Amino acid sequence: MPTTGRLRDHSERNYPLGTQSEEVQAKAELRFKKLKQASAIRAKSMSDYEAVSQRRAILTAKLKALRLAKEAADVTEAAKLPPRKRSAGKTPKQ
Repeated sequence: MPTTGRLRDHSERNYPLGTQSEEVQAKAELRFKKLKQASAIRAKSMSDYEAVSQRRAILTAKLKALRLAKEAADVTEAAKLPPRKRSAGKTPKQ
């Protein structure tokens, strides 16, 4: 009987009585264990990624606040300075 995909017909093999179900059970448990480990690794990786992303967003927000505060301080400082005088002989370029 041809097999398709992952389904296999184990009925044609000659196993001693009770061995087939034990082997099938052991293989199923091994597959489940591997899937469970892979799922745990994915969950940890995703958690790490989200933590890094959150820290990056917090740092970016802090840096933006500092930049905006500095720009505001620069504007107020520039407003306090007297306007620059142009030299008498030069005309502005047009």
